Amino acid sequence: AAMYLPPHFEQHDPAVLAALMQRHPLALLIVATPEGPSADLIPLEFHAGLGPQGTLRGHVARANPLWRHAGAAVLAVFQGPQAYISPNGYPSKREHGKVVPTWNYTMVQARGTLQAVDDAAWLRALVGRLTDRHTAPAPGLEGAEVMWGTLADLVAAARRGDEVVVGVGCG
Repeated sequence: AAMYLPPHFEQHDPAVLAALMQRHPLALLIVATPEGPSADLIPLEFHAGLGPQGTLRGHVARANPLWRHAGAAVLAVFQGPQAYISPNGYPSKREHGKVVPTWNYTMVQARGTLQAVDDAAWLRALVGRLTDRHTAPAPGLEGAEVMWGTLADLVAAARRGDEVVVGVGCG
């Protein structure tokens, strides 16, 4: 079931929703498992052109049991700016005193089916994009190049069956 959302607060513009997911990529990825609900914070990237409503991509360690739930329905929650709104700010408080506090927030909920991706090239490209996007450049080091040796070792270990990392996607 969808969360309660008064119609006057609904946002249906895909560009606005995508912008919030891109500005605040750390999503709470929720899946109902046989053991109960699971919620993992995962940085996700949104691809508007993949799938009817877009596709989210991220990665987790193989030690994280999340990827074992491939095929399950998932809910990704992206949270943007939020703030408490005091009733003291309402002009109507001075008029009649009938006001209540509230909490304003921005959020996108995306639903899909969890997919596990076991492909070294896919994973390397994903981790490279995430690293380039979120790592500040350092003198003499260029984004994802900083960690390719380590990532190559991790991918090789995963290929040997050491089960280090796995990609996840939902769309």
